[in-house]
Amino acid sequence: TSNIGLAIVVDDILAFSAVLRSIERLLHIVAVLRELEVGVVVRIGCPRHLLDLATELVDRLRGSGARVELVFDERVKESVVVGDFVNLGKLSSHELDALKIAIAVAALAR
Repeated sequence: TSNIGLAIVVDDILAFSAVLRSIERLLHIVAVLRELEVGVVVRIGCPRHLLDLATELVDRLRGSGARVELVFDERVKESVVVGDFVNLGKLSSHELDALKIAIAVAALAR
């Protein structure tokens, strides 16, 4: 878990993205957003072979009171097209994957 892609989406618009280097940093950002009382939903994308690690992260986030959804990212990353942000220098591949997970799951919920 040396690279964690983060995409914060507000009303279907990418508001912030980053690559985090630790789970603690992610937990801190989620805690700050929860304090703003903006209805935060954390979606964790996970390849099936890392399910144990992702489940541990989900448990830690839920323990802090966050609403968390686990998404198997193989199909999401392949099926969602959001443009070529990587080659344009806009988003890293980790941020782009996080954005695809956020958009795909939001679209499925409609």
